[in-house]
Amino acid sequence: MHENDRPATSSVLKSLLRDQAPELADLPLRRVASGGTDNVIFRLGADLCARLPRHPEAATLCLAERQAL
Repeated sequence: MHENDRPATSSVLKSLLRDQAPELADLPLRRVASGGTDNVIFRLGADLCARLPRHPEAATLCLAERQAL
């Protein structure tokens, strides 16, 4: 992992969902097993997923991906 990792837990995601997407906050969450070190991925209900960066550099990469798409 990275020395500046931040907690990317289901409780952090639930809090973000309550604040930013309350219509999704009650969907069930399940963490997806992954060998990656930049992001944590959660299944959100049956059809969605959420990706939380583990460290600041990963957040920057997510923004660059979003702009590229």
